[in-house]
Amino acid sequence: MTCVGHATRARRALAWVLTFSAAATGLTACATPRTQQARPQPMATLGEMREDPRAILAPRDLYPIDGKSEWIVTDDAWMRIADGVRVGTIVRTGDAIEWREPLGTTTESVIDGSSVQLRRTIVPGDKSISVFEPPLLLVSPDGPKPSGAAFETESPMRVEWIGGGERDRGTGRRSSRVLGTSRVRTPAGEADALVVENTFEAHLKMARARRVTTLWIVPGEGPVAERWSQTIFVFGIPTGTSRGAFVRSAPRLAAPRPAP
Repeated sequence: MTCVGHATRARRALAWVLTFSAAATGLTACATPRTQQARPQPMATLGEMREDPRAILAPRDLYPIDGKSEWIVTDDAWMRIADGVRVGTIVRTGDAIEWREPLGTTTESVIDGSSVQLRRTIVPGDKSISVFEPPLLLVSPDGPKPSGAAFETESPMRVEWIGGGERDRGTGRRSSRVLGTSRVRTPAGEADALVVENTFEAHLKMARARRVTTLWIVPGEGPVAERWSQTIFVFGIPTGTSRGAFVRSAPRLAAPRPAP
């Protein structure tokens, strides 16, 4: 196979890396021309970052609340780039969690006591399934801790075609760090959120991918905003970086409980 063929195959093998899938392409909001148009406002706004040693990431809060939630696709400045909303769905069966993300990717995990383990990721648009054996640890009693060192894990992985057959294999490495807390406002409401930064790297035979994701997680509500960037390397050469974000628009955030 030619180098071009290898490069094409390698890039396709890495599409599964997307945590919320790639930002939609070709979806732009059209505005009616006006003599004077108000400056658009971002879909999410943040307060000042602060440290809070009491803020701990609970396993259940790594995912949105049960059932369906609605998300607005934006650029990395949280400006709307698509009309309408996308729907994500959480399905829990015992300890198993299936997260059907807004742009089609499905992740299958399990909560085992105070840990969360990622078993596989399905990307229909790329016709790929990524399998982690043993499962990749996402949250454990050992981390991540507020304002502490990154919690790092890794696991062997393989990428398969949805219809069967192996595409590539290698190692998935992930680090997670609690940056602090921040007030966040989205169309779903306003609340104090834990700010968590996750870095995932896929080291496969033909290529490598690196994705950095920042999540704003409200206790009891799960993620309400996300910002990400991703770079793919083929034969050690970066082929480009993509960026995007999501903001939860429904259901509304629960009213904060009064302090005791």
